[in-house]
Amino acid sequence: MSLNEKALMSTEIFGFFKNKKSTCVNIKSFVIDKPFVAWYVLEECCPEAVVLLGQFRVIIDWKNGW
Repeated sequence: MSLNEKALMSTEIFGFFKNKKSTCVNIKSFVIDKPFVAWYVLEECCPEAVVLLGQFRVIIDWKNGW
């Protein structure tokens, strides 16, 4: 699956939950492990929330030369 397809699918999933569950609009932050597609989708779907990259991922990427 291409990155664009993953982004589209993730957008649909987040949109579904946001429309069905009114408390989803109160989310203030997300901590994610995979930075690329998830980060983009969450910023698009929940612009009021802060997206943070988990410490584990940062350490692994730093050790591998980023």
